[in-house]
Amino acid sequence: MDWQNLAERLGQPDMAAALEYRVKNVRRGRPGTRQAPWTPESGDELVPIYLGQVGWGNPRRFGDVYVALRFWKRLGLGNLLSKLVTGRSSEVNALVCAMMVANRLVSPESELGMLGWWGKTSLPELLGLPVESVDDHRLYRSLDAILPHKERIEEHLAGVGRGLFGREYTALLYDLTSTYFEGCAEGISRAKRGYSRDKRPDAKQVCIGIVVDWDGYPVGYEVYDGNVRDHATVSETLEKLRKRFGIQSPTICMDRGMLTDETLEMLRGGYRYIVSERRDRARMLLEKVSACNWQVIRSDARGLPVIEVA
Repeated sequence: MDWQNLAERLGQPDMAAALEYRVKNVRRGRPGTRQAPWTPESGDELVPIYLGQVGWGNPRRFGDVYVALRFWKRLGLGNLLSKLVTGRSSEVNALVCAMMVANRLVSPESELGMLGWWGKTSLPELLGLPVESVDDHRLYRSLDAILPHKERIEEHLAGVGRGLFGREYTALLYDLTSTYFEGCAEGISRAKRGYSRDKRPDAKQVCIGIVVDWDGYPVGYEVYDGNVRDHATVSETLEKLRKRFGIQSPTICMDRGMLTDETLEMLRGGYRYIVSERRDRARMLLEKVSACNWQVIRSDARGLPVIEVA
């Protein structure tokens, strides 16, 4: 510790030794009574502070949420939402979205969990948004306000990804997941019973098709009916990617659940692809594959082939 430098920053170069002594010799739990020295001439300008009585009062998280907001601004999302979201509460909705994004980056919570979290951070001051002005209804209304602009937001983020991070989107991974509803999910047209990845065949669900680039950065998503078959989503998703991002011939990676004769023909017609072959077809090709002349590219420590190519 540079005690002399600290003392000079406090405006009292002569108190360096006293500071060092105080910190190194005070016993835990012992109340502080020692005052930092000052000169008689400056006495009227200084306020004495007893170090033993200094403590935290209503501490807030600052550094991580501040960095999250800097990312938000650097990505241009605040300016974008100010143009897209209109109406009486447009400004508040944009600020609430910034808060929710910061939460996802720093300490992911449910919408209800955010209400207890964000008041313990410096976000209310940084955003100029009083804690009491945000409740669960406001969170959901803000999400409803930006949902119609999903495609525009995805296009914007793709452009920023190219400019800031050099993302090329030449290789994409596509997969499907599902999320289920507790209750009857009445009024939700896409909520249907189907193959449940959550082991909840009793519950209605929706399916979500997710596209990420080769490094795992999200590119886009689409919501489908809960009983949709995986392969039925492929052509629609790839066509949207082609139109939205100007991707001409990306390499598409998918699992075998996406494959049918139709989807395979579509991939061969305009894409490079990496897919897992269906088991029934793999058995048919086994004899043909076994007859190839294989070249060993990599072997393990025992000399057994790890990677072979034909």
